[in-house]
Amino acid sequence: MPGASPSSRCREGNASGAVQEASGRQYRRNMPWIAEHPDGSTLTVWAVPGASRTEIRGLHDEALRIRLAAPAEGGKANRELLKLLKTKTGARQVTLLSGAASRKKTVLLRNIHPEQGRKLLARGEA
Repeated sequence: MPGASPSSRCREGNASGAVQEASGRQYRRNMPWIAEHPDGSTLTVWAVPGASRTEIRGLHDEALRIRLAAPAEGGKANRELLKLLKTKTGARQVTLLSGAASRKKTVLLRNIHPEQGRKLLARGEA
């Protein structure tokens, strides 16, 4: 949108409130969804279980929005989330720190620096 302000240009969402910048520059520069941790990085995730496919789909508030094909029953979606993050980042260990029964989760990526994690996860964003 030529001439649009950055705030109006960057918001692309749907009824669930998912927000993603069209160019991707905003959440690559300002990364509230990934932070440094003594053991690596923490990642704030907004999980959407029961999706048609597993994929990283931008931002929801200040969390990385990840759609999961697994249902939210018996920990299936949590296991799929950890498997996806381990595959995308190459982290040896990915641990769910909080949010086991919630859509908003905090995940620890061991031995992954926030900048390294951001670059690796950005490859899988749609």
